[in-house]
Amino acid sequence: MEDKFVLNERGNWVKKTQNNMHKEHCICWNCRNFNHLIESKGCEIIKQVLTLAEEKEIVLPVWECKNFSEKA
Repeated sequence: MEDKFVLNERGNWVKKTQNNMHKEHCICWNCRNFNHLIESKGCEIIKQVLTLAEEKEIVLPVWECKNFSEKA
């Protein structure tokens, strides 16, 4: 199987099968500490990850985290 790459809406290259899949891969969206609506995001770890991602213009889903707390 050959990987296909496309330009996403932000102008970044991404595997076609992974485009717009960040929320499905990043565990933060299922963590009770994470609040995407506030500047601090409710978590120092994801705040640092997002700062780096913005600086480098990349996407960094979080797959493992010691501070994860599953939403009820």
